[in-house]
Amino acid sequence: YRLVQPRVVLLVFVSGKVVITGAKTEEQLVEGLKKVYPVLLEFRKANVASLPTMEEAASAAAASASAKNAAASSSGRGRGKGKRGGKGKAIRTRRGKDFNNAA
Repeated sequence: YRLVQPRVVLLVFVSGKVVITGAKTEEQLVEGLKKVYPVLLEFRKANVASLPTMEEAASAAAASASAKNAAASSSGRGRGKGKRGGKGKAIRTRRGKDFNNAA
């Protein structure tokens, strides 16, 4: 489900789980959830345990986003630099010849 304003995409699964992606701030995430929450309530199953209120759902979404941001920033790997972390150049050799310093 794609929202135009805020510019986010919601992935709604049959299990009832929702993934919101594309938000640049937590405010956009919460605003997107507030817009689509009434629509999701219309399609809920009748025999499911009680659903959280809008405030509980928004605070849980914001807490989840904060936890993911903290985990990403505390990891030892750099962002977007691949497995090697962008350290140095790979030395390419073939049959004992060094191609990086070849003239």
